[in-house]
Amino acid sequence: MRRIRRAKAAAGLLLALWPRGNSAQTTSTTSASSTAVTITACGPAAVDDFGVLTFNSSILLATAGSYAATSITYEATNSPDGSISPQTFTQDDVNNGLVTYTPAVGLTTLGATKSSSATFAVFVDSGNLATCTAAITISYHYAPSLDSSATYAISTSQYQPVLLTTSIVNFAEQHGLSTWYMNWSSTSTTFNAGTKGRIEYYSSSTGWTTLPLTQPFPHEWIVLGAVRYNPVNFNGTVALVLKLVNSLGIYITNSPIVANISITVATSSSKTVGSTAVSAYANLQCGDTYPSSFTPSFSSPIGAYCANFSAAASSTTTFTTPFLGSTLSVTTTGSTAATVYFGFAINPPSSLLPSGYTTVTFAGYMDYGAFSISVSPASAFSSAVFVTPEMTYDEALQITSSAAVAVVKFNASTSTTSVSYPSSVSTTAPPHMTINIYDTGYYAICQGNSSSSTTSTASVSYGSVVFVGTWGSKTYTFPTSSGVGQMQLTVNGSTDYTFSVVHSVATVWSPAASYRFDYFTISILSSSSSSATCNMSMAYTISSTALTNQGISISKVAWGRFVSALDGGSWNFDQVTSVDSTNQLLTVNFNSSLIGQWGLFSRPSGARARRRESLIPLPACTAIVTVIIVALHI
Repeated sequence: MRRIRRAKAAAGLLLALWPRGNSAQTTSTTSASSTAVTITACGPAAVDDFGVLTFNSSILLATAGSYAATSITYEATNSPDGSISPQTFTQDDVNNGLVTYTPAVGLTTLGATKSSSATFAVFVDSGNLATCTAAITISYHYAPSLDSSATYAISTSQYQPVLLTTSIVNFAEQHGLSTWYMNWSSTSTTFNAGTKGRIEYYSSSTGWTTLPLTQPFPHEWIVLGAVRYNPVNFNGTVALVLKLVNSLGIYITNSPIVANISITVATSSSKTVGSTAVSAYANLQCGDTYPSSFTPSFSSPIGAYCANFSAAASSTTTFTTPFLGSTLSVTTTGSTAATVYFGFAINPPSSLLPSGYTTVTFAGYMDYGAFSISVSPASAFSSAVFVTPEMTYDEALQITSSAAVAVVKFNASTSTTSVSYPSSVSTTAPPHMTINIYDTGYYAICQGNSSSSTTSTASVSYGSVVFVGTWGSKTYTFPTSSGVGQMQLTVNGSTDYTFSVVHSVATVWSPAASYRFDYFTISILSSSSSSATCNMSMAYTISSTALTNQGISISKVAWGRFVSALDGGSWNFDQVTSVDSTNQLLTVNFNSSLIGQWGLFSRPSGARARRRESLIPLPACTAIVTVIIVALHI
């Protein structure tokens, strides 16, 4: 005992002088007549933030000549981010998996890591001493476990089914993430064979149906009240064993997880199967309001989720969806209240998605990453903000910013799509996106392979256009104006913007002796910095037929900008338009006061055309507009 105390005292003195850090460090001292302690392994190791690390000889290994593993003692002297149990142990304990490290930190950002360490004094009873500091990496990982507040017990009578609710069996995820997409499977063949009763699921189309033998089913179904135990004619006691299986390939810290549900069934004289109350959401029927041209989600028998709610006139109304943790805030305009319809579980035809795009998966109903929104009357709709349900964990690890996602608006009737982008992406639990909506319709939230969603070009429809400053530059191609041409808008800058580009102007008259080929109104809906500036260019491809029909050469075409004034305003051509006839390129530069109404005109004889008109406010954005006109052979 004196020798051990002397060894510990020497260890304490040495550790007081020894530098601490995250990398493995070792040292040793011996007496001239004894055998040295040699550290063969001292880390590194890795553990999940809600996991437990079991040390083995690959992580900690020390030898001391002929001393047995039971004689080599470790003492944990420092572990700033976790606890080691037991604090004092032997190499033999390590070899037999009896020593653990439990992190004391819970990380908050998906995919995050924390570098830490654990320091040990190692000695034998002869007084030999060594120390080591093992590097330990703590990582954020999905960490479900059984909910201790659930009963895991069922008591019923013959022919009286019992709904499996979250009060009977439930998960708890340590970070607060959703468990809807975790899959259960019965490990007992006695169930569903009829001898001990049956596990049944509810389908909105077929009613209660026997779950196929050992068929996995998502925890979502239990949350929504769509799974029950039906004893049929069985009476007695039995254990229903449900095991967590994982169809999404998500790494689970403490797998496997097994729930043992004790079932007691009393004898009953009645032979009639009792009815089971079904959650309103499990039996939800969207009816005629749901877009029948799109296939509902196949991963749930519950059917599509949809909702209708009222929005007061000229106000913002927020609707919170049950279970999904998502909200839709709709802003209306005018004096008429509106009815809002939106739904999930729409499966957009792959032919409508841009090449290389795949939909993002969300927990629960939004399996295909698609949704729809409509408002009646349509004129009452101004804008909406959609906070999505929680993203599935594996996809949330890949989506860390708005630049990694594209919001595709699709139209099945015209087979057209346009692309915008989320205003924000949250990487803390629960991971979700916030999307600004300026047009009603059908949307799919997508990732693009090879960074398709962050490519330099995108086809968009008129309406809102989102620009993310980290892109640096983005070109948006708008629909063709029949018989005239097509416009492209390029934005360059480092600030996030949401623009509105509409194919109309409030000022409908043209300058004297001029012909208007096309017209647009550009404004800023939002910006991440009120003082930031941006540069823009517009390129217009015009058909040669349009020029020929007016008997005008390209050198006589220019962009005009409407300028408001106290006397009404005018179409202004003061900004010089440079003409490159070889490349059919027209370029005009303008400052922050010049975003607003733009028209493509045959150049009038004077620099300015004036007419009394109502004032139109113009939002500010420093910009450079480049206009490209390329003759098309039509």
